[in-house]
Amino acid sequence: MLWGEIGWTWRFTGDNARARECCKRGEQVLRDADISRGPAWARLRFQEGSLSWQEGNYEAARRAIEEALRLFEATQPVTTAKDEDPARLTRTRRTLFGDPVDLGRTYALLGAVVNASGQRTEALAHMNRALAIYEQYDRQREIAHACCNIGNIHLKKAEYALAETFLQRSLNLAERIGDTPLLSVVFHNLGELAAYSENLLEAGTLYIRSLELAEQFNDREYLSLWNADLATILQEQGNLAGAEECVGRALTIGRAIRNAPCISVALVALGNLRIAQARAVPQVQTTSDETNRAISTKQLNAGRPQGIAPTMLLTRARKSLRHALALPGLEAETRTRGRLALAHVSLLLGEREAARQQAAQAMEEAQRYELMGLLARCEQLMREIAGE
Repeated sequence: MLWGEIGWTWRFTGDNARARECCKRGEQVLRDADISRGPAWARLRFQEGSLSWQEGNYEAARRAIEEALRLFEATQPVTTAKDEDPARLTRTRRTLFGDPVDLGRTYALLGAVVNASGQRTEALAHMNRALAIYEQYDRQREIAHACCNIGNIHLKKAEYALAETFLQRSLNLAERIGDTPLLSVVFHNLGELAAYSENLLEAGTLYIRSLELAEQFNDREYLSLWNADLATILQEQGNLAGAEECVGRALTIGRAIRNAPCISVALVALGNLRIAQARAVPQVQTTSDETNRAISTKQLNAGRPQGIAPTMLLTRARKSLRHALALPGLEAETRTRGRLALAHVSLLLGEREAARQQAAQAMEEAQRYELMGLLARCEQLMREIAGE
């Protein structure tokens, strides 16, 4: 268990290789003691599932988490000493005594993995099961996290009233218990909710607030993903220079921690930025790549960079998007957003039939993955392609 806790510290600094090494050390300790089942094994399997989920290996994550579920379910609770208050035990001690809330955490992690794969209804079922366990044992922190996750799933399904209800409950609990990392996540989800409501000013404010909190505990995964999302809002506000800065930050961090899901999200954001830049410039002939790189931040912010051909920007956008779609470990939503952006590139390049096919594929995926907000954008692009 202690090796596992050391592994978590490495996982939160983005060093998954060392985190896995710690898990292996923990497993070896158990084997040396001839222990083949029990809560310690379950906890290590849970941790391996979390690492695989972060890396985008969803099948491996699911296998490890389902094994953890079986091990936790087979664990018989141990009665503590009369003078030992369970609420005052460390989390490790509670796990070794057979803490039933560990089962809830495992259902919540399984829900997160299934959600990343695009299976929203199944993910919601797992999250609600976790929430029921947390409420049964009055674990306020876990309830807050579950409500945040459930709110996010309703958000993806475009069930905005339900999303706001769960997110506000999570926000209230997180503020009461002082959970800064969770507050960062909740503010980000509320920002996304505002973005879907086309309240870009509020969305930008909430995204910036979530990033400022994430910087306090230096979660580089969040910093990468949320810079990419902030870039989208800045781009829609016409602040292309600010968007470019955020995309660069997202890509740099994602590559530093070698996180394929983060890199893919940043590349899709970069592709969309290039599309916006192409639409902002006049039809001029470029002289060289050096000329393109010399465009000033001031010109980009004005939305009309000089001396660069839109076709070159669109070609770069296509390259970034194809690179993103070729990476392993894409979340379902990232893949669909990438396909939709590719369709937009094809339309702007005059490749109407290719655009139609790509948009149709994106629409089919949005329906399959229950991404209702994104589905509306696919339908809008299909109408543009049809000339409506």
